[in-house]
Amino acid sequence: MESSKSTEAYPMKGGDGVCSYTNNSSYQKSLSEVAMSFICEAVAEKLAVENLACGHPIRIADLGCSIGPNTFIAVENIINSVQIKYETLTISAPPDFQVFFNDHISNDFNTLFKTLPANKQYFAAGVPGSFYGRLFPRASIHVFHSSFALHWLSKVPKEVTEKSSGAWNKGRVHYGGADDGVIMAFRQQYMKDMEGFLKARADEVVCGGLVVVLMPGRPNEVPHCECIGNVLFEVLGCCLLAMAKQGKIAEETVESLNIPIYYASPQELEEIVDRNGCFTIERMEGLAHIAEPETKHAAGRLGMGIRVGVEGIFKGHLQDEMIDELFESYTKKLEQAPSMYSSGGAAILYSVDKFIFLADFIIIDFEADKDIPIILGRSFLATGRTLIDVQKGELTMRLQDQKVTFNVFNSLKYPDYLEEYSRITEIEEMCLEEGIQRNLKLEGEYDEDLEEESIEEIEETGTDVVPVEVAAFELLENNEQKDFTRP
Repeated sequence: MESSKSTEAYPMKGGDGVCSYTNNSSYQKSLSEVAMSFICEAVAEKLAVENLACGHPIRIADLGCSIGPNTFIAVENIINSVQIKYETLTISAPPDFQVFFNDHISNDFNTLFKTLPANKQYFAAGVPGSFYGRLFPRASIHVFHSSFALHWLSKVPKEVTEKSSGAWNKGRVHYGGADDGVIMAFRQQYMKDMEGFLKARADEVVCGGLVVVLMPGRPNEVPHCECIGNVLFEVLGCCLLAMAKQGKIAEETVESLNIPIYYASPQELEEIVDRNGCFTIERMEGLAHIAEPETKHAAGRLGMGIRVGVEGIFKGHLQDEMIDELFESYTKKLEQAPSMYSSGGAAILYSVDKFIFLADFIIIDFEADKDIPIILGRSFLATGRTLIDVQKGELTMRLQDQKVTFNVFNSLKYPDYLEEYSRITEIEEMCLEEGIQRNLKLEGEYDEDLEEESIEEIEETGTDVVPVEVAAFELLENNEQKDFTRP
């Protein structure tokens, strides 16, 4: 489990005031609403409710929930989708729902729970901590959801803050227009964080559960310096440097600031998931662009939206009045370049839902022992939706529209002399060569130039050649004549 000392927490701005995240997250809300149909389809097609224990609640966790109201909308959407699935399958009445709201320890959970919907259909609980480590018991959560959270790193890469490092990010607050070494440092931190995220979720999700992630990113072909999110942070960095040149803040302060955000491409996500091996990407969708009109109010909304997200990074480094001046200057810059937010480029997101197929164990390597059978556990058999026909001796395992059948009776007929059987092909070739050589020796006095047809005839008839099967039996250490060549 990851310790709190190994992560950095920069929660969204709390409270319910004019400058709070609660009142400045309409952009995230609009994109979450666009993704609702994808989430409904994922629940309908991939969530295996048939295997859920009767009478037990369905547990949902929203990772990086912040302070709402977007988290409440997402949770209600998931619950409604599960209820529809129960009605469609007519297997039983939907069970109770338990929802866990997760974010950093310093998140404003007080405001979150004060604003819980009065007509909520679930039991609510808060779970503070980093989602890059374990948060829940094993196999305890049915649906994981995360929106606009996984592009945040657990911490700023150490090497970009050290002057002696080749990846020192001098004069910048982000990696967008930086050297390759800086970009690689951010990328490696992202890969490490995501590996921790997937490993933790693989332990915590139930068999047949679902993980749905909505996250900002960039297309494969777009370089980091042209990604709209990085461009917006570059503009913010320029405003900060301008204040340093004016003597309002120290240059050392600018050099100590880095925004721990990384925008991954679909190719990078696929690489991470494949390397983890516990999940499969069932669907990856680019959401529809939502363009802002080129107005002064639009620039103000975008500037405030950026502020409520990253202001926590500047706290402790800048006084409140300096932070106010910084974002006033930033909003003016956005007004001068409206194409940055009117193009809809900031809406490059990927909705990734993963269907989980887990087993009790994975056999990586073992020393074969015929006296110790491998016993399949009940959870493993349930995962494969196993059917066992005792009369026929058949064991059938199913996954979606595929199935495989094993004949238990036949498996008992296979030889248990593994070492000898594994060498039988080599022995056959060796015996055949030896037999041919012996035959050539006998016939050498009659015909020194044996033609190729004669060799083929020897191979077919075996004249004066020790039979292959007998030779194989004679060479076996145990000298037992068992015909391994027949099933």
